[in-house]
Amino acid sequence: MLVGLSGRAHADTISLSSVGNSIGGNLGSGNFETEGATALDLTGSDFTVSAATLPEYGALHARASISFNLSSPGERDVFGATGWTDQLTISNPGLNGTSGLLNVSFLLDGNLTTSGVGFAGVVAGIAWSNTPLDLNSAVPNVLNLYTSIPPTGQIVDASVPFTFGTPVYFGSFLFAGAGTLTECPSCELLVQGVAMTGQGSGSADFYNTLVLTGLHPSDAKGNPVSDVQFSSASGTAYTLNGVPAPVPEPTSLALLGGGLLTLLCGRWRPKSGRA
Repeated sequence: MLVGLSGRAHADTISLSSVGNSIGGNLGSGNFETEGATALDLTGSDFTVSAATLPEYGALHARASISFNLSSPGERDVFGATGWTDQLTISNPGLNGTSGLLNVSFLLDGNLTTSGVGFAGVVAGIAWSNTPLDLNSAVPNVLNLYTSIPPTGQIVDASVPFTFGTPVYFGSFLFAGAGTLTECPSCELLVQGVAMTGQGSGSADFYNTLVLTGLHPSDAKGNPVSDVQFSSASGTAYTLNGVPAPVPEPTSLALLGGGLLTLLCGRWRPKSGRA
């Protein structure tokens, strides 16, 4: 099941916008909400924002940029957030029914730039479970905030427990944010909005993607197992090297909205530290 996270603004004194598979926000004097949108370009009296998202099985794309000039303390933030989940079965005739460990690797590739009092960051998350996942309410097993990315990209990986021949649910989450933000280790998305005065800009461009690059199973003794067959509920052709090419979202799948901006209030708690 493909999941896109969306946003709703809920505080009149905070100007926030977001993009997922729906967008919403309280920008200046006007509220807006457009279901199904995946791109945003808006200009107000003291800000210009742009954001876009695209979810695919095995890959996520998100970007967010903003420029602002605040004559009095205020918040101007923009987010692009999206995610995917799938049901994956890893089979080996001699190991089916036994436990294993799946080493999952993603490559996070993009750029972060700021000026003035602006902030930009990207949050990458990985989640897995023996039961179906809903990224709107699940607790990611890995959740990291990055405020800089190496030129070669950032590896994000995890070790996922599973049983050979038994489905395991897993997926990833990508959140690109920019504006009058600051790091917040205790917040569920590791950032929070703050009131600022002055000029600033920020850009978190990760349309280059968070892409699945490796699925390497091992048996209960830690021995690598390469002779496996991957099957998935989505029909995506997973391999030891991830996916040959991301599969676009099927139009027949329902997109789930979940209140992205409400996630800033503390429901998620990272199990790994910030990068």
